[in-house]
Amino acid sequence: MPRVADEQFLITYDGPALATSRMDVRLLAPALIGMADVIQVSNRVMNPGAPNPGLHIEATRPGSFSVELILMDAAGVVDRMIDFLAGDVSTATANGLAMLTAASGALMLLKRLARRKIRSQEEVRPGWVRITFSDSTTIEVPSASIALAEDLEFRRAANEMVEPLRRGGIEVVSISRQDEELVRVVEDDLPGFDIPLAGDALLSDQTRQVALRLLNVAFVPGNKWRVSDGDRDLFVGVGDLSFLERVETNQETFSAGDILRCQLRTQQFQQPNGAIRNEHTVVRVLEHIRGPRAVPLPFEDLELPSVQRDDGLGL
Repeated sequence: MPRVADEQFLITYDGPALATSRMDVRLLAPALIGMADVIQVSNRVMNPGAPNPGLHIEATRPGSFSVELILMDAAGVVDRMIDFLAGDVSTATANGLAMLTAASGALMLLKRLARRKIRSQEEVRPGWVRITFSDSTTIEVPSASIALAEDLEFRRAANEMVEPLRRGGIEVVSISRQDEELVRVVEDDLPGFDIPLAGDALLSDQTRQVALRLLNVAFVPGNKWRVSDGDRDLFVGVGDLSFLERVETNQETFSAGDILRCQLRTQQFQQPNGAIRNEHTVVRVLEHIRGPRAVPLPFEDLELPSVQRDDGLGL
């Protein structure tokens, strides 16, 4: 299969801080990596299972700070991509324009969300949707743009790409192709690129009876106690209100080595980044076992000699 043409586009950062056409590498590098991730996530969503295309820098232009980027085809990825533009595979996908347009549409959607919410969406032609916002404004974007805007990895990459706008003196970031501006983001658009806090997803919820050795008792309400189950140290919340009331009124006192026999609830959650978080709660204290108060001395076990009774009878 013949190689297809690489797609070139321009990303520009502009503002008073860039009047000399110089930009801190530590600021530019994460932003460009974010742009590369935007492209790769777009490829994953639009063309599952295909190798990722590369993103190369060709040159910089004077004035502001412009970087020419080359979307490099990987094993014909772009050539096999679905045409999200006009139903003609040979025109759009031959140079990666579909991927770039879908990604730009997603960025356009995110910037609009900074000041408005989505009211409705409708298909206007195959592969394209019209989105109407709460202020009655509309935009038309590829349907893939919606999937990208909902993708957490894409949101993180887009957030990195616009990070320079959060620094003083940089006011605009834009993506253009052949002198046509595809998307333009300014400082006021940044709230739309914030990554929403997603709630943790519950994976498992189990309650079992265990014995926990007390290591550190927290007397501040709401603070967790440090305990050991014999294999590991745990931080547990205490949800037994009657037990806590006895603690507050000094009916329960503690010393080294104390053990609680209790019902322990363990919940496992999957966090937005994929990591697993465990939450432990003492639901009910069944018994407070006091630690040893005395150390037994090591007496040797001896057999005492038998005692003969003398009662004067000669027996």
